[in-house]
Amino acid sequence: MKVINVMMIILITFLSLLVGLVTMTEASSPATEKIKVGVAHALKNAEGKEFLQGVIMAAEQVNAAGGLTADGKTYEMEVVWADSNEFVSTADAASAITKLITVDKANFVLGGYRSEAVLAMEEVAADYKTIYISSGSAHPKQALKVSENYDRYKYFFRPWSMNSDYQRFLYLLAISPIIRAVQNEMGIKNPRVALLIDHAIWTGPIAALAKKVLPEMGCEVIGEWRVGFSATDLTPELTAIHGKGAHIIMYIQAGPAGAIGPKQWGELKIPAAMGGVSVQGATPGYWKASNGMCNYLASCFASCPELAITSKSVQFYKDYEKRWGYMQSPGIGHAACSWDALMILAEAIKRAKTLNTDALVESLEKTKFEGVAATYGLYGKGHKYPHDVIFAPGYATSFAAQWQDGKLIPYWPDGEEAHQAIINAGCPSGWKGLKYGGTGVYKLPPWVVEYWKDKK
Repeated sequence: MKVINVMMIILITFLSLLVGLVTMTEASSPATEKIKVGVAHALKNAEGKEFLQGVIMAAEQVNAAGGLTADGKTYEMEVVWADSNEFVSTADAASAITKLITVDKANFVLGGYRSEAVLAMEEVAADYKTIYISSGSAHPKQALKVSENYDRYKYFFRPWSMNSDYQRFLYLLAISPIIRAVQNEMGIKNPRVALLIDHAIWTGPIAALAKKVLPEMGCEVIGEWRVGFSATDLTPELTAIHGKGAHIIMYIQAGPAGAIGPKQWGELKIPAAMGGVSVQGATPGYWKASNGMCNYLASCFASCPELAITSKSVQFYKDYEKRWGYMQSPGIGHAACSWDALMILAEAIKRAKTLNTDALVESLEKTKFEGVAATYGLYGKGHKYPHDVIFAPGYATSFAAQWQDGKLIPYWPDGEEAHQAIINAGCPSGWKGLKYGGTGVYKLPPWVVEYWKDKK
């Protein structure tokens, strides 16, 4: 009995020492605190789902690397989210970011896609003096607010996408190879171009510049057709465009209608090459969903698995597929751009070594970061568009790709300098020689070539 009692005493003493050792270890280790990153996006849609997944991936990788140090403390990133429902309601978008800031106590907010919704969310972020990074919206007014009232709106940053004043150059650059193909391969000196454009505030500058510059590029603009953001049938517009004898359709559609136009274009075999941007036209499974009717559709995107825009581009998609079990929307790059956005924020925190908002605003203004979709820089205070992504060779350029028999084949930048008319309109120069690894060649739709061969 005495032996048992002695053993019990020894065991209790050992356990007490062990507990004390663990307690001392915990007390001597710095406590890991949380940086809450809120995501406000259209989470019922592929755009929002993949944006959120990109942010989560980035946060996981930051945490796995040891987190972030700021103000003498170690932090892990925690992601919280709210559905903005912005395709339906701007008020819902404002409510979503308000909830993230006031209820979920997010230190920073990322997200937003529709310009109308982002403008509302920008106001909320300004009210609460919270840094808000939007990757996806395009209206210039978001950055113009920063220029016009810096002290109120300095919390807004847009590392992607370039605003529509710059996108208007992008779409003209990306449609240039199509114009050249019609001129050189089909022998049509002055192609007729129809504008089939999203009825939204962000597309106004694009339409205005296209109508001015396309004639200087040797084209005739035969009309402008506006389609609703959520239109379900574009047959009337496509039929009218065919009746006008278009050789090229410049298609600018970011909303759900972007899945309808290319499919019906292919079904009807409209004899006009289609290029511009169709965001929905490159969502997961769109080739199958359209029964291959999107074949030869050309569009601008942010990033894709095969294109080596930076040294991180190809690996990101492998990591994404491993993490989520499927390949991100080929070409659109919602997850790539949201991963980039969070990493830009993390780098800014590392530079500033603090979570002080004003210090982080200054640090973000110094961004030069090689991401997945681009090497990022941001226009600074005093620029017309402060806190917007720099659009130029060597920085963010986007790219254009074409569906070719089930695969997206990048075809621009193709190493050619921009047409002088585009440069004269204010587009950055320096495109000569710029061509990313994995770039292929644009192909005219065979039915377009066949239709026009005897009708020049």
